[in-house]
Amino acid sequence: MDTIRMVVAESGHAFLDQNWRYHKMCSPFSRLYYVKEGEGILELPHRRVLLQAGYAYLIPAGLEYDYRCENHMEKWYFHVNIPMPDGFDLFQGSRDCYEKPCQKGELERVAKWYDRDSLEASFALYGLLTETMAAMIQAAGLAEKEMRIYSPMVQAFFSRAGEMISSALRVGDLAQELNISPSTLAKRFKKETGMAVGAYLDQMLFNQACQLLLTTDLTVCQISDQLDFCDQFYFSRYFKRHQGETPTDYRKRMRGI
Repeated sequence: MDTIRMVVAESGHAFLDQNWRYHKMCSPFSRLYYVKEGEGILELPHRRVLLQAGYAYLIPAGLEYDYRCENHMEKWYFHVNIPMPDGFDLFQGSRDCYEKPCQKGELERVAKWYDRDSLEASFALYGLLTETMAAMIQAAGLAEKEMRIYSPMVQAFFSRAGEMISSALRVGDLAQELNISPSTLAKRFKKETGMAVGAYLDQMLFNQACQLLLTTDLTVCQISDQLDFCDQFYFSRYFKRHQGETPTDYRKRMRGI
């Protein structure tokens, strides 16, 4: 309990129609849906999922999919992350959508607590989300997943990297923070994680850029400055190299604008 947490980046109560039709969606967070009425369709590379009333669904972070609504659908949605010690989401790498039937009165409780602006309602809703996520962890086969134990050095690296992430961050900067040589850090990190330090930092930088684009109203220029790119044009080139589209196009497509 002291090493894991759930972060809710965004939430909403949506009434959807035939305009809810998007392609090649892929988010840096997992999408948790509680469907109250109607239905939608989720197209995965290997199967089609019918989003039905009375069910909760989890679309994992990093999963690519299409979705649409043929008629209408009412749902509550929550964009959540469960960051692991290495900074990656618990569901990162999951290749399917997971579901569970809502218990009697569960949707009514979501509606009741979501609409109340009180500390009590916030805790109650957070508890319900946590219970649903526990069921999704079970469905995804992650219930027995062991929390990987890293050496104190690598744990300290994860912590400092998360605090300092920017395009200007270099392996040498983190090595200096940890009072070790860059070569020692690189060797130990590769041995424990299987990744090169530079590749890890680049993935964290890209994930942070996606999060800022989708969960804030900061301009592309402001995000570029926040992540220490020399200018927004270089940031756009960096983002397009990773995503295949500009930050502006990515934000519009993912937000359904």
